[in-house]
Amino acid sequence: MTGLLNIKVKAFSGSAIFFVSALLTGILTSIIVIIIAPFSDSCAYKTGQCWCSLTLKSLKLFCGLSYRVEGQHNIPNEPCVIAIRHSSAWETFAQAVIFPRQSWVMKKELIFLPLFGLAWISLKPITINRKSGRKAVKKIIQLGVQYLQKGRCVNIFPESTRMDENTIGRFGQSAALLAENANCLILPVTHNAGKFWKRRGFIKYPGKITMRIGPPISTNGKHHTDTTEEIKKWIGENKPI
Repeated sequence: MTGLLNIKVKAFSGSAIFFVSALLTGILTSIIVIIIAPFSDSCAYKTGQCWCSLTLKSLKLFCGLSYRVEGQHNIPNEPCVIAIRHSSAWETFAQAVIFPRQSWVMKKELIFLPLFGLAWISLKPITINRKSGRKAVKKIIQLGVQYLQKGRCVNIFPESTRMDENTIGRFGQSAALLAENANCLILPVTHNAGKFWKRRGFIKYPGKITMRIGPPISTNGKHHTDTTEEIKKWIGENKPI
């Protein structure tokens, strides 16, 4: 019992130090991004990317939580739609480090966060109102095609919101529709981050997260609903334990 208590205390204290570290470095990074974005979009992105990399290193240092990536060879050379499982906050940092230059589909509420929101806007995400239905999908397709043509990947969480580690949520059609309209591939990505950093959870438990990147999925000759089911099936069947 004492040993278990010590583990929980250590995990909590490490998580608290990590939170403060990520917050303070995040504030500084946001200020730098906001200042340099009007002059160099590329430098602003790389600055944000460096913060994400630093955050992952801090996670390992303070919480003993590291990661490994399987299937990195599956990332295509051309811009694609990245459809990634969403079960924790970890993947929001990791995606910027692991994948090529990208824009993210994110809920509109996040841009109203003090300082952080303005920094995100500077990096040109696709912000949507998740309750607006077809209007949101139309915006994802319109801006997503533009960004893909400019050489950026577009990152979408098909489940829309963070799900419990053992639950695969309902998949939206946006990833398939965007890839279909942009005539590009979809890269399915799954992981088990929620096992160590639970959704809406504060404590990060030590271990090694596995991210698994699947073979690219083509939309050619398929209806978008069939493509969506193919993405969901691969993510569900290949999720690391």
